[in-house]
Amino acid sequence: MVSLPTTGFLDLRTSDLSLRQYDLDQVNFGSAASPHSQHQFQCTPGSMCATQHSPRPRTYVNVTQKGVQHCYPPSGGPIRLHIVHSSVEPIDRMTPYGSEHITVLIFTVFLSIVAIYLARRIRGTRSEDRILQIAGWIVLAVTVFWTLWGFLPGNWNIEQSLPFQLSDAVRVITAIALLTRAGWAVAISYFWGLTLNLQSIVTPDLNYFDYPALEFVMYWFLHIAAFIVPIIFVWGLGYRPTWRGYGIAYAATLIWAGCASSANMLTGANYGYLSNAPAGPSVLDVLGPWPIYILWEAVIIAAVWAFMTWPWETRTGRSKGTVIGRMRAVRRK
Repeated sequence: MVSLPTTGFLDLRTSDLSLRQYDLDQVNFGSAASPHSQHQFQCTPGSMCATQHSPRPRTYVNVTQKGVQHCYPPSGGPIRLHIVHSSVEPIDRMTPYGSEHITVLIFTVFLSIVAIYLARRIRGTRSEDRILQIAGWIVLAVTVFWTLWGFLPGNWNIEQSLPFQLSDAVRVITAIALLTRAGWAVAISYFWGLTLNLQSIVTPDLNYFDYPALEFVMYWFLHIAAFIVPIIFVWGLGYRPTWRGYGIAYAATLIWAGCASSANMLTGANYGYLSNAPAGPSVLDVLGPWPIYILWEAVIIAAVWAFMTWPWETRTGRSKGTVIGRMRAVRRK
């Protein structure tokens, strides 16, 4: 049993290991490590580091006690593990499908129904523009506040604070859609908010750090807003995505994935779960291991979004609205 220090370097040679393999599930992380603690490992150049979800060479790999990592030394040479104890550790996490989660799901359904009713009441009136503007500024202000909150020294966490999660992009797009009613923003919010964002509602990965009540409220406010706003636009105000809007949303998704993957490679984080699967239960579990589930996601997203576009692009659907905006991403009934 090898005991890892909280920080510093640990040099191991092949003679210290069995079968030239180092399994972290056989390592004592020390009494100072909590069940949620994370360590960052860096192998020397030429070594191969991999988790059970991402068997590929990489520089940094984030591992929890639940994970497994193997470092294969080059030509029998030594392995140097650079161990960095995370400065911010969760003190608790919300249990998926516990009482809190079920309550939020019921509230979300109720709020969606009420939002459609109210949106239809203000549609075409002077109040429509004013209310959407106010809602847009509220979403944008909360988004900026929560992003800056993550950059405070006491809250900083390289895996959480950078704005590379899809939910970060959804919030900004949602605010732009409310403030400008730009067709491209409405289309992206429709596809992102009702599918990719929905995963965070149905299978939340919510960790509590310092202020559980605030973190709970902010998580759910932003995700529910990103879910309800496209419902308001489509079923309340009569906006309909076009095939061009479908293409714009898919292209935007690929651009975001490229940016998030680059951030993961540079920081060792797991934004968008593009480097490995979530620690808790997730719909990704049924799609296979990394990176297979990413390929399946791309295929499923393309198919589901096409199905979400088709009803509005039939001959009957087109006859009920006029294409608006230079990018022709939506039509309005």
